[in-house]
Amino acid sequence: ASLDPKTERSVISNIMEAYPSLTLLYVTHKYSLLDRFDKILVIDEGKIIEQGSFKELRKDGCLFNELYEASQIKDAA
Repeated sequence: ASLDPKTERSVISNIMEAYPSLTLLYVTHKYSLLDRFDKILVIDEGKIIEQGSFKELRKDGCLFNELYEASQIKDAA
C-alpha cells in the first residue's frame, strides 16, 4: 500500500516475469494493475460477490465496474 505506482508496477512485472508458471495472489484496494491479472475476485464482508476477468467485470451492472469508475474519477481529481 505504501509503494508509489511506478515502483508497484515494477515489482509486479518482475514477479510475473520471474515466475510465469506460478499463481500470484495480489490483494489490493488499488485498481491500476488489475487488468494484468487473469481473474479478479470482488470480496465483501468475507464473501466473493463477483469474479471474472478485468474485461468481464468492466460491464455495466457489475459492482467492480462501479468501483473502478469511481476510482478513476477520484484519481483524476
